[in-house]
Amino acid sequence: MNDNIQDITNSVLKYDDLYMNINVNWLSCKKERTLNIYGETGLILFDDMAEKNKLMFYPNVNHATITAGNVLHSPDRLIE
Repeated sequence: MNDNIQDITNSVLKYDDLYMNINVNWLSCKKERTLNIYGETGLILFDDMAEKNKLMFYPNVNHATITAGNVLHSPDRLIE
């Protein structure tokens, strides 16, 4: 849309055996500001657009669970 300005980017960062995927899309009508951290015991989800409960923990959830199309249910606990 604008010359010399990227409207969509996808970056993959690697550090040792850890990966980070950053997607930025200024053209999308759905605005999201989320950070998902997958660990051995579950998922920590930070949603900056949420009015409350911005930081949540979902136990026993991994990247394969989400990419398989499973929907997140209520978190085990809210982190305040």
